[in-house]
Parts: sequence; structure tokens; C-alpha cells
Amino acid sequence: MSKIFPKLTQTHVRIELDDKGNFFNCPMLPISAMSEMNECSEIMAKCKNLVELENVRQRMIALVKTVMPEQYCANLERFDFAKLSELLAYLMYGDNDDLPKEEQPAEKN
Repeated sequence: MSKIFPKLTQTHVRIELDDKGNFFNCPMLPISAMSEMNECSEIMAKCKNLVELENVRQRMIALVKTVMPEQYCANLERFDFAKLSELLAYLMYGDNDDLPKEEQPAEKN
């Protein structure tokens, strides 16, 4: 029996916006962005002051903005390092429940 590897062709992840089923499909970061992620991690481990730390944080936000739809980017500034790191990892690797769904048409009231 063959093994299925959907990650080989996956290009988007599903990002849930709330617990009411609202979501959007976001492009994943390209593999080429992995070196930038790793560099940010290395620099973060060596930061000696808040200015250096904020510079790394801004690089991380810039990396997310390369794939995140613009309408969701303004609030990235509110993300702390833990959430920003989690988002970057998700955009790079996805997880076991991240396959994109078809966009649902808006319900008419």
C-alpha cells in the first residue's frame, strides 16, 4: 500500500479567525524563507537589549507580511514573540489539521 504525503504539494494553510468558523486560506512561506527564520532565531538568542530584540521582531513581522493578506497585517504589531513565532512556524510547516478549505459563500440574512 502506498503512503500519501499531502505536504509535498501543499501551498496554503487555513487560519481560523474565531470560534464561529470564520477563516481564510493563507499562502505558506516559501522554503527559501527558512534561512531567514533560522537567522532570526539565532539573533534572538544573542540579543543584548530591547532595541536588538525589537529589530528581530520587526524582521519576523516583515516575513509574515510576505504571505499574509494585507487586511490582516495591521494587527501583527500586537503579537508577542511567542504568538509571532507560532504563526511563522505554522506558515512554514503547517500542522496536522491545516489543509485549506474552499471559501464559503457569505450567508444572506
